[in-house]
Amino acid sequence: MVDLRNARRIGIIGGGIVGWLAATALSRVFDPNVDVTVIEAPAEFPLGLGEGGLAQPD
Repeated sequence: MVDLRNARRIGIIGGGIVGWLAATALSRVFDPNVDVTVIEAPAEFPLGLGEGGLAQPD
């Protein structure tokens, strides 16, 4: 198990809703001096949440 009691910087890869919620939760759990950073792609991925799979014809 990872011991995070002495963590000073935490990075979250992926800035979707789950990434931002994780950052919010971690910033509340850890000391205010712990830096929580979200790393996300500069351009939005073309598929949104739950949109993977085959396109259906109209």
